[in-house]
Amino acid sequence: YQSIVSKVLLFISKYEYGIYIWHLIIITTLNGSSPILNNYIANNNIIMTYLFLTLLSVSVGAISTIIIESVDYEKLIKNNLKSIKMCFKIVCLALVVFCIYNSIIKIKPIINNFKVYIENTVTDYNVSNKIANHFNNTVIDKNKCKYVYIDTETTGYLYFFQLRYYLSPCESVHYSSYSYLINYTDENEIYSFLKEANVNYVIIRENPILSKYFDIEFDEEFGSIYRINRNSTSIDDLFIEVEEEEK
Repeated sequence: YQSIVSKVLLFISKYEYGIYIWHLIIITTLNGSSPILNNYIANNNIIMTYLFLTLLSVSVGAISTIIIESVDYEKLIKNNLKSIKMCFKIVCLALVVFCIYNSIIKIKPIINNFKVYIENTVTDYNVSNKIANHFNNTVIDKNKCKYVYIDTETTGYLYFFQLRYYLSPCESVHYSSYSYLINYTDENEIYSFLKEANVNYVIIRENPILSKYFDIEFDEEFGSIYRINRNSTSIDDLFIEVEEEEK
């Protein structure tokens, strides 16, 4: 324990938490927000700069630890117990008042947000219902109505789960299994997926990749419905447009 290395290690172990806290404040803050330091690092010896910052962190960490540990907290609490209790009560009361005040001023925005949420939800269900009715009026054979729903990432999940309810007992491929593929790959990947998905129909509300490839706009209100061509050799002959047939 008398060697220099041991003394250094014992010193670090004694003040390590203070050093740890202060090195985050000193090195990270200065390195991220000090133009003078960044300019110095860019034009001078970076090793010496960080050595200086390390020594500064060690020094400040050690000094702060010594100051904090020099206080007899047990004696301090005993001598000021009544004052501490009073301060605690005042803080609790202030916290309660703050919470009540914030609750009161936020009631109106909360109610407004709730109204907007309800209105948007009703709109979403109306869209899903229109797509479902269009599909039900188009597809007569409910024994062969397994489908894939294609939409943008923003509304895909929402409308998928609603359509799953409306179009029951028709079976669907779960949207999460292909949402990334249809939104971020290319038409060849989409073709491979649909070819292997073993579905009979595709409902497309919106898809930038396919819209661009076919140079068309899909029906966002009712959904464009296509029958899958099982004998297709490419995406060009994969989709067969289905004419609406009223039951």
